[in-house]
Amino acid sequence: MRQNEHFIRAALFVFVCAVLFSAQVAFPAEEVTIVGMVTEQGIVTYDGQVYAVVENNIGKEVMRLINRRVEVIGEIIERGDGEKLIEITNYGISE
Repeated sequence: MRQNEHFIRAALFVFVCAVLFSAQVAFPAEEVTIVGMVTEQGIVTYDGQVYAVVENNIGKEVMRLINRRVEVIGEIIERGDGEKLIEITNYGISE
């Protein structure tokens, strides 16, 4: 009986992992383009939305452009508390 219980638990674990993995593959994050001003808080769009910037190499480059208008491309990450972050993959400086 004990072996059966271990087998069922292992099978259930594999099933749950497969479901979670397939959900991530089935719904990949979509890249978006946002335009706004770089501030100490992140990128502020013209409608007042604030996007914190993920601190990868390109994100650090963008955050050095304080008070500049930028157009950034990246994936939006929304936290449970409503905060929005953007993981930037490309950017340009707007005039």
